[in-house]
Amino acid sequence: MPDKRPYIGEIAKELGVSPKTIRWYEAQGLLTEPGRTESGYRSYSAENIAQLKFIRKAFAFGFSSKEIKDILELRSHGAAPCDLVINLVSEKISVVQHQIKGLEQLERELTELRRQWRGKRNESETAGRVCCFIEETEEPKRGKRHGQQKTN
Repeated sequence: MPDKRPYIGEIAKELGVSPKTIRWYEAQGLLTEPGRTESGYRSYSAENIAQLKFIRKAFAFGFSSKEIKDILELRSHGAAPCDLVINLVSEKISVVQHQIKGLEQLERELTELRRQWRGKRNESETAGRVCCFIEETEEPKRGKRHGQQKTN
């Protein structure tokens, strides 16, 4: 009698995800379609479980589903995806460095606002206003310098 292959609920519990998440991985093409029992339930092989563990770890490192799919596709064609992974990580480092610069700029601006506003405390508490500090201060310029990124 062959070893019993685990079902989606068992795998999900082991990995700390929901069965819905595993089905999503499959729908995105990240996970090789698992086998099915005679009654139609998904039945996961050791290879499926290894793929799921890889996918979870890749997401934990900040890779997108597209990036993970590209990595897995390279591997499935027999190529080592290590250069791709290094390039992707390099890009992520650049993004993080840019975000840090934006956050540091925002911190400087907020620190200056706090300094200015502390000096004005209780100066102009007027009826009909929410907070004179915000209302009387010029709106900050929005953009990448505040750590915001353009979304595609």
